[in-house]
Amino acid sequence: IPYPIPNHLKDLKIKKESNKKLIKLIFASRNDPVKGGDLFIQVLSNLGEKIKTKMQVSIYGFSPKTIPDNLPLTKFFNFVSQNDLAEAYRESDICVVPSIFDNSPNTVYEAMAYGKIIIASSVGGIPEIIKEEQNGFLFKKNDPIDLADKIKSAVEMLLAGDGLKMRLNAKRRINKYASLSRNVNRRLKLL
Repeated sequence: IPYPIPNHLKDLKIKKESNKKLIKLIFASRNDPVKGGDLFIQVLSNLGEKIKTKMQVSIYGFSPKTIPDNLPLTKFFNFVSQNDLAEAYRESDICVVPSIFDNSPNTVYEAMAYGKIIIASSVGGIPEIIKEEQNGFLFKKNDPIDLADKIKSAVEMLLAGDGLKMRLNAKRRINKYASLSRNVNRRLKLL
């Protein structure tokens, strides 16, 4: 049974895209190796310069042991309040979830509720939520080449102004999949 999304996230409106020159990526997790932060940093540092100049990355909760000097524009934050994280979701375009192992991460639910493009590893319950290229991108776990390809595809799609359909699909999918009332009814049936 999926986690429920809070009702206040269910009714968020998704704005149409405007021409963007800088795509904002967010990665939010605890500082745990299974969350894939080191993989994400590795991939960011190895992306081509052309794509790096079109990205701004915000990383919440994860602190790499070393920070490469060839990252795209990247800011690191410690844990922040739920309100600050909500604002970060609102301002972002893409949410990256590079987990090596995960069950059904809240970041996927939250980012989809905000109508963001999701790039996530195909582990645990994530493929039950994300349907490849319908409402997000899945990559093979621990595969830096596949993750880099998905980041490039998502950034290019958004730069071209073609992300609205996927964003709306993500919002619809999570509202249906993680409906609070549906979730409660499914849990009550178990009792």
